[in-house]
Amino acid sequence: RADGEQALRGVEDLVRAVSNVESNIEDKTALEKNRLLVENLGAPSLHQKKVVIPTQDGLEFVRMSEIVFCEGTEGYTRIHFTDRKPLLSSHSIGYFNKLLENQNFYLTHKSYLINVSHVDKYLNEGYVILTNRHNVPVSRNRRHDFLDFLKGN
Repeated sequence: RADGEQALRGVEDLVRAVSNVESNIEDKTALEKNRLLVENLGAPSLHQKKVVIPTQDGLEFVRMSEIVFCEGTEGYTRIHFTDRKPLLSSHSIGYFNKLLENQNFYLTHKSYLINVSHVDKYLNEGYVILTNRHNVPVSRNRRHDFLDFLKGN
């Protein structure tokens, strides 16, 4: 009987310890996001603003201006940059759309979020050519709105 109670206490202690670790990780992430928010508030332009990208290894802090486009794929997002290899995040394209929606990014298609600063050309058949030479589709029902968005920038 005493062994059972001791085992139960051990399990409870383990659950409490795991919960504390999760809480500490969340607190550190929130703290880092707050630090980044304060830093971004002082940043005069998009070129200097940074965004937190959760990855398999941890958190990456990248300048928004270096993001050319985000590509949603099976619940993950591959982020393409101006001068480095793409980064895979476990967050969906929807997460990045919310994160970057007021930062000169546009969701051209359900799977593509582009940095409008990196648009080189718009093709009438519904594609955008970006500065890194990638062709990204613009869905038929978003073309008119997208062109209006471009004219406003």
